[in-house]
Amino acid sequence: MDRRWVIAPAELPDVIETLARELSLPVLMARLLAQRGLRTPAEAHSFLRPALDDLHDPFLMKDLRAAAERLDQAIAMGERIFVFGDYDVDGLTSAAMLTEVLSSLGGRVTPRIPERLREGYGLSLRAVEEAAAGGCRLIMTADCGITAHAEALRARELGMDVIITDHHQPQDGRPEALAVVNPKQPECSYPFPHLCGVGVAFKVLQGLMRLRGAQGLADGLHEVLDLVALGTIADMVPLAGENRVLARAGLEVLSRSTRPGLRALVQSSGLSQQETLESGDVGFVLAPRLNAAGRLGDSESGIRLLLTRDPVEAATMARALETGNQERRRLDDAAEKDAIGQIPGDEESLPLAPIVLWSDRWHSGILGIVASRMAERYRRPVILVSVEGGIGRGSGRSVGDFDLVGAVSQCRDDLEAFGGHRHAIGLTVRSERIDAFRERLAAVSRPMLESLDLSPWLPVDAQADLGETTLEMTRFLSLMAPFGLGNPEPVFVASGVGLAESARVVGKDTLRMTAYQNGCTRSCVGFRLGSWAQRLNDDCRRFSLAYTPAVNRWRGAEAVELKIRDLRPDP
Repeated sequence: MDRRWVIAPAELPDVIETLARELSLPVLMARLLAQRGLRTPAEAHSFLRPALDDLHDPFLMKDLRAAAERLDQAIAMGERIFVFGDYDVDGLTSAAMLTEVLSSLGGRVTPRIPERLREGYGLSLRAVEEAAAGGCRLIMTADCGITAHAEALRARELGMDVIITDHHQPQDGRPEALAVVNPKQPECSYPFPHLCGVGVAFKVLQGLMRLRGAQGLADGLHEVLDLVALGTIADMVPLAGENRVLARAGLEVLSRSTRPGLRALVQSSGLSQQETLESGDVGFVLAPRLNAAGRLGDSESGIRLLLTRDPVEAATMARALETGNQERRRLDDAAEKDAIGQIPGDEESLPLAPIVLWSDRWHSGILGIVASRMAERYRRPVILVSVEGGIGRGSGRSVGDFDLVGAVSQCRDDLEAFGGHRHAIGLTVRSERIDAFRERLAAVSRPMLESLDLSPWLPVDAQADLGETTLEMTRFLSLMAPFGLGNPEPVFVASGVGLAESARVVGKDTLRMTAYQNGCTRSCVGFRLGSWAQRLNDDCRRFSLAYTPAVNRWRGAEAVELKIRDLRPDP
């Protein structure tokens, strides 16, 4: 399905002129900043030069002081602290960071990551009993726990305090814990509610260091910013505000990290030749490898890799993660092919309802990835369920602005459990209730889906001829990084473009070509656009190009290379 190109409206010329003049920026760069809501030189400067000094006072977050004081007490008294994380990258980095920093302060820490396929998500009664049996007096959750009502009560019965650090949407009130640190709580007035799990845990540690007399950001916290960046970017929270500050500073630490596990992961994934790591390297290369272990049932290996100080052990574990990621890809492809085969008819004839499919052949750990791909392809919310022993465990992904968790919550009577947020969900359902759930969800969702535009579209920042994206301009664009949710890479459109030489396909499906326009030529690369090569060579004398400029560095030389986002033949 062809995507609509939606060009952002032009901002006020006087705002653009002021930004360009006061900050000595190209006009096109000033326009991009204005379109992102940065209207004054001070706002734009803060965005382009985010500083750790811009972080908010951690004690503005509800319950954070109580959490920091209890941690300080536990360290002083030599109490064992049970750190319970989630099995995704956000949870792994949260738990690893808490373990490392608290241990460096003298804390006796036992980290614990649940086994995804056997234990499921979140703090469990089994884990609480395990903590008590191990002599722990304090349980601290990382990236989970906001719905752990029964577990918090059981911990209290067993004589343990609970500190919950989480960023997921609260449900059914607040657990009975000593401290619940979550900026999404209705009673929390923290200025930035969009932190992920590792960001919330980092703020608790920041508060703890303040209690212990640290001025500014303590050295021990600066060194774990690599973990903060890894979790923040992987969890796809908006890269604005504090997330932008933490991700930008953390990528710098990550690029020169001495952490054996991350160095080994960078080496095994083929990124070791890069001088600096970018958000795309985290989101598309490092994070999937760490996630693969949890998805396939070996959740503990991820945190062991992050915490090890043995380079040999790190290299062995990184190679195992690489193998696991390859297996995960194989399972992804097989499940996607199987799921697509269950859909009758063509894409245009699909009813306006969520796609709900199930199988006893799918690995439950990879369903979220496959659901995301299918949601993008079919422009419908997708929920895939893996059934074993009469119990189905599913993952769903939304499309557009459809509130998936809101729709599913209206079908809770058909489910054993569910949780998530607007765009992603996990659920448990008995196999005999899947059809009823599908029908009810369709009825609930149809009015909401009818009010949304689900057609694919590509947001475009501006029209810009190839000659406008000079090397100097492209270098300026790098100041807008890190890119991600809430701060996408800029996209420009140029029309009347031709081929300087024949387009070709490299690798599996990558388009390579040299484009020219008005005497300017640019090397171009288009991932998953290989099918365009023959069409461009045979039929398109002129075409329009949606692109993002980037600096290509090769053997000490720099040149502008265009990343193709989409193409369209000119009339």
